[in-house]
Amino acid sequence: MIETPFLFEEAISDDEFKKLGQMLVRWSHIENTIGNCLRRLLRLSMDEAIVVVFPLGLEYRMNKIRDLSKLRKLKKKTQKLFDELERCVKAMQHVRNQIAHGIVSQDNEHGYTFTMKKNQATRNKGEIFSAIELLNYTAHIAIEFRYALGLKGIMVGHSLYASLDRPSIPKFLQSYFQEPKPQKKAKPKRPPRSSQAKSQSR
Repeated sequence: MIETPFLFEEAISDDEFKKLGQMLVRWSHIENTIGNCLRRLLRLSMDEAIVVVFPLGLEYRMNKIRDLSKLRKLKKKTQKLFDELERCVKAMQHVRNQIAHGIVSQDNEHGYTFTMKKNQATRNKGEIFSAIELLNYTAHIAIEFRYALGLKGIMVGHSLYASLDRPSIPKFLQSYFQEPKPQKKAKPKRPPRSSQAKSQSR
């Protein structure tokens, strides 16, 4: 058996490696569920979706679902599910990328961390594992959204899945869940008075 040349592996326990693997595999299933949601909205067969939908990246899939939701005018509950899914996906993409693309290195303050070289984003093991509950919640929301769009033999909007309350959000992910501030409506500007109107008012 050829041994690994990477020394950092000694600092990560077998249980931690197991959790990291579980997180990545669960994320793959979330992406697949989202692909099936887009397939449903496009009314494609699985063979058609393999050609059209599943080669697309996750961000593109989410954007197309957002565009189609505006055209189809989803039920209020279904739209609310997608809005929540969108927030969760953006947050968990951050964590997934740290695991899948981050370089493990030792930090004097935080111990071993996952660092993305392209933007120097760094997360320690504690932060990564603190997102497991949010990952599981994201999976539930994705499946609930899929049910809300309708399955074969199940009418659209009928839910077989129990909705969950949003779990506590890790501090480093809270910015993804901030509600947008309502925009103030600009007061309409009065059209400038014509010179003729001005002369008549004198």
